[in-house]
Amino acid sequence: MGMSLTNNPPSRKSGSFINPEYAKLLFHTDSAIVDDSYYDLAPTLVGTPTISATQKVFGAGSLHKAASEAIEFPASDTWRIADGIPFQVSFRLYRETSHQYAAFLFGNHGWATGGFHFRMQDTTARITSNGSDRVTWTHTIALNTWEAHRITYDGTSYRWYVDGILLPEGDQTSGAILDASTVLAVGNRTGVGNQGDGFPGYMDEILWEKHPDLVVTTGLTYSVEPEPFQFDPTPAMSPTNPFSMTQLQLHLDSDFSDSSTNNRSPTLYGTPTIDTSEKVF
Repeated sequence: MGMSLTNNPPSRKSGSFINPEYAKLLFHTDSAIVDDSYYDLAPTLVGTPTISATQKVFGAGSLHKAASEAIEFPASDTWRIADGIPFQVSFRLYRETSHQYAAFLFGNHGWATGGFHFRMQDTTARITSNGSDRVTWTHTIALNTWEAHRITYDGTSYRWYVDGILLPEGDQTSGAILDASTVLAVGNRTGVGNQGDGFPGYMDEILWEKHPDLVVTTGLTYSVEPEPFQFDPTPAMSPTNPFSMTQLQLHLDSDFSDSSTNNRSPTLYGTPTIDTSEKVF
């Protein structure tokens, strides 16, 4: 060991330190629309969302977007929210128009298909799946002011916080959240086209955490971070071979399917077969 770099990713120690293994997506939105996490996911812009210095929570700017715009990231199991693996999504919102009937914040499906939406509608915060509300909370989003939001899942229950306070839960239907591994849209839902039901305004300090060992916020209140999310300055290795970097993965247990997020379709030349006589795993 000696003076070598530590092999253990740092956990949240104090302030706003985050674990690089757990932080799957991080937006500081100070000068560019880029993923500041160690995974460095490539965004696809829908419309022309911009970085604005007019409104911001920390740093030099924030993400400004119209209701028809979104930022999309490739399909991944990371965006599943009902698979029993804890996740926590923290973000800041500044809504600048009040005429929107619905404001989609995050989503990984269209509408009546498998997946989820986080959205605000009238006086209610909602998690929607397959065209139906699955969990609701009472909240009317503020106009022309910053709010700190946090949505958590401990593997069983969902919670939604605003400015550090747990929202009153409304109805929770018996229907399951259909958990698809599809494209994640930030600030809207996927396949938005010319729809205008995304969030209109500014977003800042967006952090998506997910990991079997992640400890999420579960109390009635929490102290909202007074500074940007950051990684422990103590030298640490980045996540080892994060799955998002995997371009092709063949287990060859029963077929020739690609288990990476690319899900590439194989073409066979000749008649290669799966053999159960010789194998590694």
